[in-house]
Amino acid sequence: MSKSDNILDPEDTKILIARMRAAHRAADELQKRSMLLGYNVTFTSGMTLGDRRVEAEPIGDEAGTRFHVWRIDKTSYDSETFTTVEAVNDYLDQLETLPRFCLELQGNPRIEEVSEEHGPFTLVTDNETGQIFMLRTRDLETIAKLHIHAETAPTIGNWREV
Repeated sequence: MSKSDNILDPEDTKILIARMRAAHRAADELQKRSMLLGYNVTFTSGMTLGDRRVEAEPIGDEAGTRFHVWRIDKTSYDSETFTTVEAVNDYLDQLETLPRFCLELQGNPRIEEVSEEHGPFTLVTDNETGQIFMLRTRDLETIAKLHIHAETAPTIGNWREV
């Protein structure tokens, strides 16, 4: 096997990068909406390699991009997975119909927020139980309370139904 056998086709690489950027932009737009409902959205993108050509599926195709949605008080391991932006929006529409709970962040002695210096995440700790969940710091920059639409209130912190 020569050294050139390990090189990806440059055009395929450009296509893959463009698709991943588009998926990243789509996930960021979905995150804006989902955060208002108390959920996170991220994405993964897949590809297969064969004969030095990338077989990247179009965004939203089952074999390509996947969007993951999970409650802010849970981990991404608990996520629901979708293959299209439309499917994520449909799921968020369903979540909007669930009861709404609120957690005050400012002036709440039960909650402690700790942001990494120059880091992307903030830890929210329940001072009574020691339980934590993590949020993107940029999602918290302009809010004083968190909301979540769910069948039951989160167990981390003192959420109240609104």
